[in-house]
Amino acid sequence: MLRGIYNAAAGMITQYKKIDILGNNTANVNTAGYKESNVTLSEFGQELARRTTDNVNVGELSLCVTLDRETTNLAQGALENTGIPTDLAVDGDGFFAVRAPGGGDVKYTRSGNFSVDAQGFLALPTGDRLLGQNGQAIYVGGSNFTVDTDGTVRLPNGPVGRITLYTSDNAQNINKRRDGFFNIDGAVVANGMIRQGWLEKSNTDTINNIVEMMAATRAFQGCQKAYQIDAQTLDKLVTQVGSLK
Repeated sequence: MLRGIYNAAAGMITQYKKIDILGNNTANVNTAGYKESNVTLSEFGQELARRTTDNVNVGELSLCVTLDRETTNLAQGALENTGIPTDLAVDGDGFFAVRAPGGGDVKYTRSGNFSVDAQGFLALPTGDRLLGQNGQAIYVGGSNFTVDTDGTVRLPNGPVGRITLYTSDNAQNINKRRDGFFNIDGAVVANGMIRQGWLEKSNTDTINNIVEMMAATRAFQGCQKAYQIDAQTLDKLVTQVGSLK
């Protein structure tokens, strides 16, 4: 009976985590450059069940379900023409490199909804500035600039820098952070192209995420009901059966 309570509780925890991940995907369906997360569930071990009367094996008993891992779908989202010169999209492989104005670690993103900040640098709504090939923030001064497909940034008086895209030879080295940015271990230069005046849309499959969320919700409710039944049965065993004389 206690095993049933533990299994039901583990199921609720796992399905709750899955619902949270799927809900975050759905909430970011309109976030530029967002990459949806996928979850894989697995069984947490098995035990061999034996009949107590004659010690005969009767089969394997699964202990509980658990969240095996969370992965990121790195497939490209659809490109949308916005006509806004500060909007940039990666066409193909690669991530933009950005960093906070005060310094800190380099972060990577596919989101290209940049604007010109108060100091004239291209920056995301978070304030993180777009970096060039030398690791310095890209200064454009205003909206009168162009970006070639190879990342070269040009002002009316000539080029002022070049945006470099980064990736990894191993997709497992590209990991999504909780703040939506990515870390790339052993980053190398990518060969994607940059499209000025375009944005990459989220690659979230809305319908699939909603369907999976409904299934996870029903699974959560099933585990919750099983937990309540086992808890009530245990309560009766302790308070009623245990008091019989």
